[in-house]
Amino acid sequence: MRTIIASLCACLAVGGLAALAPDPDHNILSNPGFEDGVRDPDAWTIADPPRGVSIRRDNRITNSGKGSLRLSKSADNFFPPAGATQTLDRNPSWHALEVGADVRAVRATKLVLDVQFSGDAQDAHEWAAFIGAANPDDPPVTHDWKHYSGIVAVPDWAKKVTIAVQIWGPGTAWVDDVSAVPVDAPTPGATPAVPDKEPDANNPGDEAPAPDAADAPKGESITIAADARKQYVLYTPPSEAPRNGYKLLIVLPGGDGSAEFSPFVGRVAANALPDAYIVAQAIAPVWSDADDRIVWPTEKLPDENMAFSTERFVLDIIDDVKERHEIDPRNIYILGWSSGGPASYATTLTAGSPIRGALVAMSVFKPEMLPPLNAAAGKAFYILHSPQDFIPMRFPEDARDRLARAGAKTKLEPYEGGHGWHADPFALIRAGVEWLEKNAGG
Repeated sequence: MRTIIASLCACLAVGGLAALAPDPDHNILSNPGFEDGVRDPDAWTIADPPRGVSIRRDNRITNSGKGSLRLSKSADNFFPPAGATQTLDRNPSWHALEVGADVRAVRATKLVLDVQFSGDAQDAHEWAAFIGAANPDDPPVTHDWKHYSGIVAVPDWAKKVTIAVQIWGPGTAWVDDVSAVPVDAPTPGATPAVPDKEPDANNPGDEAPAPDAADAPKGESITIAADARKQYVLYTPPSEAPRNGYKLLIVLPGGDGSAEFSPFVGRVAANALPDAYIVAQAIAPVWSDADDRIVWPTEKLPDENMAFSTERFVLDIIDDVKERHEIDPRNIYILGWSSGGPASYATTLTAGSPIRGALVAMSVFKPEMLPPLNAAAGKAFYILHSPQDFIPMRFPEDARDRLARAGAKTKLEPYEGGHGWHADPFALIRAGVEWLEKNAGG
């Protein structure tokens, strides 16, 4: 990590103290024009960029003053992102921030001004501005200096605010005069920040705020066969089982797949499903402490320390639920988002799997890491994905097309807002489950 914060003596020596201070227009950022620094701009943090990415201060091409931030990526991929960040203690008076910057772009495909929040065991982020090809078929953008900005709500629980200038896709851009100014309220229709649970690539915004939280049932924590590594949370409706048995939805949360997602999954059980559903939320076993660990390892994407695959775990959950309740075998589905997506595909495609359909959101699709796709015949796949997601649309499009060719019913449903649950996640999930009911087995 290259963290460059000039000392007071150094600032005085080069006359940079005034440049590092917020400007009189209430910009809360220091060194917003990248005026000070050598290769790295003072007051900003730049993590060691991945191969094919260069991020540095530039004193040749500027919009104003004597500096700018140059971000360039030659690698033909969109992950991981890289950039420069500045973190501040949140002032309680900050209820929204207007974040903007002047940008010069040369064949830029994807850059963002990202606003990140952290607080008591919570994290969130929201893009204030997007620079690049908004849709999969759009060409990269090239333009002279242009101002981008947006207003982002600051959640009440936030204690830290981070402003990030990030490059995701190939191209080059210069960024200058970055500003973050407290304002009274977000613009009408602005999307509030969504809590973040994922520490890795398939990240931001996994859990969404939920109306009707008081209606969320408290799940029953269950350990299978006294094996502490096989735990799940069971949500059972208060009504009696239908004649053919309950319908069953298995959930593989994104992020770290931990029990912290239980409040959200409980609200899914209460608000997002048709009648007569039992919901079983798997709790991801922690096979490794590594930051880049595979949250839901599978037969073809294993963790060297795992005692069993996610496919086996899910099948054990289904068997355990069946011992407790009458289950309708025609209506067993799986919901997985972000890091839970690949394992949801894999479990549904496992030979002899009782899962009839999968709802996969904001995730990658890598058939080389899945069972043979011919197992998709007669099953259904409802795929939720945002064109603004850092995961390119080619992944869900490939899933839709390949699984359909293998004999599955498929539907790709786009939504706005980028990676994470936005707007009304319960309506999105309900629509997907209802579609699965109508199309699985047909």
